Amino acid sequence: MIIINEYLQIKIIIDSLIVFDIDDTIMHFEGIDNKWWDNRYNKYLEKYDNDHKKAKSMAIKDWVNHVTENNPKLINEENFREFIDRAYENNCKIIFLTARDHSLREITENHFQICNLNDFIEDIYFSENKGLTLKEIINTQFNDVKNIIFIDDLERNLNSVKKEISESHELQLYLFQHK
Repeated sequence: MIIINEYLQIKIIIDSLIVFDIDDTIMHFEGIDNKWWDNRYNKYLEKYDNDHKKAKSMAIKDWVNHVTENNPKLINEENFREFIDRAYENNCKIIFLTARDHSLREITENHFQICNLNDFIEDIYFSENKGLTLKEIINTQFNDVKNIIFIDDLERNLNSVKKEISESHELQLYLFQHK
């Protein structure tokens, strides 16, 4: 796992499948930082007497409201577009795998449109279990790909992918930490 803070630090390997997370990896929302989730979750945990399910549900509701009412911004747009161009020049395929719920597909596609990324979308997949989902995606749609490059801002997602993919494919894992 390699920690990066810009896309040009990712080593492109010819004919790879490049898999990007979305939130806090390619785009972000003003007012939401890496402590936002924990703060909301803990607030609701206290409010609802340590009911973890209710706290998670309420924090998700707050997040959905925020991303519905606010427009995203690309993280380092010029750098991202340059990386995408280089990836396509090297015959790579690019997909997006987000932990957002599938019910947010329309708003997610809208976020891509706001960020002028529609030209780059091969597909967007939705799953909290990124390792198993990526394994299924590879087996059903990209079984000829030998190398996978996976970029996410959460270490648990990188570990999930490593657990499911590392024995069957060459795997490069990048932990994205934007400034």
